Amino acid sequence: EHDEDCDPPPMITVEMGDGRHALPVFSTFAAMVAWNPQSRPVPVYGVGAARTALNSGIQMLLLDPDDDAVLIGRPATWALANETPWTPAWEDQDVTNAVVAALVGIEEIGAVRVEVGLTTEVRIVLALRRGLDADQLRSAITRASEAIGAAELVRERVDTIELYPTSLPE
Repeated sequence: EHDEDCDPPPMITVEMGDGRHALPVFSTFAAMVAWNPQSRPVPVYGVGAARTALNSGIQMLLLDPDDDAVLIGRPATWALANETPWTPAWEDQDVTNAVVAALVGIEEIGAVRVEVGLTTEVRIVLALRRGLDADQLRSAITRASEAIGAAELVRERVDTIELYPTSLPE
């Protein structure tokens, strides 16, 4: 007998190292059983899993959660759920253009490059003018961080960012 007033069973999630959660999904039955021998399969296509993650507020998928797991971040999960093409943020010219536009007017920055991050999705390399003192450096990096954070397109298409300040070459 089904009681309509009952809450649905809790959704299993995996907590990531940064405190965010992802919905675990598996490419094979063996991968699922290796992760949890008591688990029971519920076959779902990728689009359905992505929609479930988004609708539950989790917004990320973790494929085959083990030492070689693949994290499918929020922008890629959104694209999968909506069946639209996805371009990695570090290869997305619109993201690069939005970052550059956000940094216009911060005169201490002489050049910028968007690349794949080492511990984040994207690393933004800020080439700063030589000869800045500590306060000028701190101020420029703070303003850059705030400007990039305020860029709507960047917020939509990039999950995690690290700023990497360096000096302009001589």
